[in-house]
Amino acid sequence: MKKLLAVAATICMVSAQAQERIGPWTIVPVIEDDALMIYTENDSNSLFGLVCSSVDHCVWFMKNDVRCTHQSSYPALVGANRAPHNALLTCNVSGQHYRYTFNDFDSTKAAAASGGKLGIVTYMVDGNFNVNRFNIDRYEAAMEVYLQKLAKRRPRTKDSVL
Repeated sequence: MKKLLAVAATICMVSAQAQERIGPWTIVPVIEDDALMIYTENDSNSLFGLVCSSVDHCVWFMKNDVRCTHQSSYPALVGANRAPHNALLTCNVSGQHYRYTFNDFDSTKAAAASGGKLGIVTYMVDGNFNVNRFNIDRYEAAMEVYLQKLAKRRPRTKDSVL
């Protein structure tokens, strides 16, 4: 899981050559690690998506420009067609890039699968609220392709430090 959090913190490091688009979703390998990412990007260049190193090692994330304190948790409201819920997001900072990982995998997956639009409301330090909106249409079709690609990935056998 630590590896995935590190990948979530470096989400901007992706391979542009291997991208595949399905509706608003983009599937792309992550260069920094042997992981695969699927995301949807809004008009403000914020991302919402999933990054996995294998079928059972995944994390939902959101990337935006809202500053946060590394490893701090923030409450959020996730609004979706069929699965609105409260969420707790953990901040991951890499340089000037701010990424949030969702602590409740299943609720976030249900929200993404609801289709239509997804809204994520977070409280900001200055007392304002930030609202990120994403198009999550064609989630089922995109996830089917994503999971097929993920299942075909060869497990890495390189050395690592624990």
